[in-house]
Amino acid sequence: DVDLVQLTLDTPGEQGVVVYDAMVEDLSKKGRSFTLALPEARSVAGRYSINVAASVTDPKDSSSSATSTYANFIIAGPPADASDPGGDPPELMLAIPADTSTVAAPVSEIMLAFNRRVHLREITLITPDQNRIKLHDPAGGSAAQTGQRFTLKFPEAVTLAGTYLVDVNVSSGVLGNAEAQTFSAFTSFLIP
Repeated sequence: DVDLVQLTLDTPGEQGVVVYDAMVEDLSKKGRSFTLALPEARSVAGRYSINVAASVTDPKDSSSSATSTYANFIIAGPPADASDPGGDPPELMLAIPADTSTVAAPVSEIMLAFNRRVHLREITLITPDQNRIKLHDPAGGSAAQTGQRFTLKFPEAVTLAGTYLVDVNVSSGVLGNAEAQTFSAFTSFLIP
């Protein structure tokens, strides 16, 4: 069991919204799971982070230690049309395997999710031995893909130990239009 010390919420427009603070509340919260009500319902689309601080008391010697953790979640808004240059610029919201995660071999695909509909431009897997494997390349014959979430299969499962980089290039707006927004990023995973 833990003693909940503080729980805060970071929203797209606010940082550190206090949901629970043991210094302010009359009742302490002790346990393994907690249900807390937010001060007000949240509906704005974007990335949220719940930050938890707790203390753990050792029953053997009554010493206590502090611990903290966080969890992220996304409230999705209505998907913007990929041909519409307005709205938020494209942003990679989630990759599986997760960015900087350690995963067991073999790995045979990657899933990418964006904050809005996008056109895939070029997605390249860079292996630990610096081989570049095109997962999506319209210039190389890949069919055009537009969407908000994509699962890209590797030509063959990877097993070599080391860090893999995924070079992500997407756009929104009318392709070739000066108002089109482009986005480039790297995500990585490690096979031990």
